[in-house]
Amino acid sequence: MLGATASFGNLVVAWHIKRSATPPAPQLMALRPVLGMIGLLAIMAIWITGLWLYIGWYGLTPLGEVFWIKVLLAAALLVLIVML
Repeated sequence: MLGATASFGNLVVAWHIKRSATPPAPQLMALRPVLGMIGLLAIMAIWITGLWLYIGWYGLTPLGEVFWIKVLLAAALLVLIVML
């Protein structure tokens, strides 16, 4: 939930900055790195717990396509967060 909140929050801040005719307030600009760090920590938690479950709980057994879809989506989120 933190990752989604941070990602959407960052998008809203960027959208308001882009639409504004005046320079953004320093308080608004200070939110961007904070939201980025929250998003990065959240996606890292998804990766760590996912790998922990896969290795520790399932013993590296094949989990099917749903698991790999989750891995691909987590990788896409990680790329987006790092790019922002």
